[in-house]
Amino acid sequence: MKKVIVFTFFFTIVSTAFTQVRKEINIPNIPGYLTLKCDFHMHTIFSDGEVWPTIRVQEAWRDGLDVISITDHLNYKWSFLKEYVNSEDGNAPYKTAKLTADRLGITLINGCEINRGMPPGHFNVLFAKDINQLKDSNFFNALSVAKAQGAFIQWNHPGYGQDEHLEWFEVHERLYKQGLIQGVEVYNQKMFFPTAVQWANDKKLTITSSSDMHQLIDMTYDKDTHRPFTLVFAKENTVESIREAMFAGRTAACFENQLVGHSEYLTQLFNASVSVIDLPMIIENKAKYIEFKNSSAIDYELELYQKVKGVGLPNKIKLNANSLTLETIKPNNTVANQESFKAKYKVVNLKSISGEDIIVEFTFNKLGTVENHPYKKEKYPEVK
Repeated sequence: MKKVIVFTFFFTIVSTAFTQVRKEINIPNIPGYLTLKCDFHMHTIFSDGEVWPTIRVQEAWRDGLDVISITDHLNYKWSFLKEYVNSEDGNAPYKTAKLTADRLGITLINGCEINRGMPPGHFNVLFAKDINQLKDSNFFNALSVAKAQGAFIQWNHPGYGQDEHLEWFEVHERLYKQGLIQGVEVYNQKMFFPTAVQWANDKKLTITSSSDMHQLIDMTYDKDTHRPFTLVFAKENTVESIREAMFAGRTAACFENQLVGHSEYLTQLFNASVSVIDLPMIIENKAKYIEFKNSSAIDYELELYQKVKGVGLPNKIKLNANSLTLETIKPNNTVANQESFKAKYKVVNLKSISGEDIIVEFTFNKLGTVENHPYKKEKYPEVK
């Protein structure tokens, strides 16, 4: 009996120790596309990281990601590595992690980072067919082989080796003209590169945001924060569909509760995230309640873009993630008798790569309905 009790106690401890909880990141799909959460830049002990490749997959599952790429350096390894791990096969990190990724539903992309004799910054190669073929001492040759394999090539952390005034060097222009740069990392770990956003707009480059993790992810991001990641708007969650979306530029960089991307996709994302529960007018004190339902993991910050004559509107509204936010507006007699009126707000934490503001418009009706209300479904009568 004692053995049974001890075994049960031990089994309970072991089971608890290996329990993992996935943190869901609720970011809705947009018309025609899935919204995939991706991290395309991280390292393992197969270069200068501190974890085994399967740990990167498990971290991604727990953090609510859909897609990752392990991008170990081709030419830089831990000095002691050869004694313990055969790191000569450039595809080893991918091969090691693939089974775990498949079982956990994480889409894994074969990739690497090239930093051999290069200008400021390094280059990620994603969707490579055989990384071993990229082992050329001349990085132009290596990237040319990657291009021939159909790989997506990205300039990583462009501020690396530069001061705060980033420069697009002649060598980058040469790479760009030869089709050897398709993307640029505008956010890396905890660094934002606004100049890179401008380059992306001017040169039609795809933007990404990455963790560039070397140590355990928990050593940089605690339970209340989240790693930076890239949103990819893909037709399917498959390697080929993600690759097509990356080349088409259908991405957004997500970091520090900000989104940077093309205005078209950011506006669609906001509209898919936020709905208005338009409650009926209370004529007695000329007040009207509005509930904003935010179904995403992003806290949206709004500023009044255009005043509406005869209506008292809040100048600032914060729509907390996965929450209902109640606001009160006060129309005067003239507006109160109208069937509806509109209000425009700027979404402060959505940044278009072209620099234009993201403006959203809400329509408020005199006789509100609650068809989207989580508590009631019927139409409300006018309250006097």
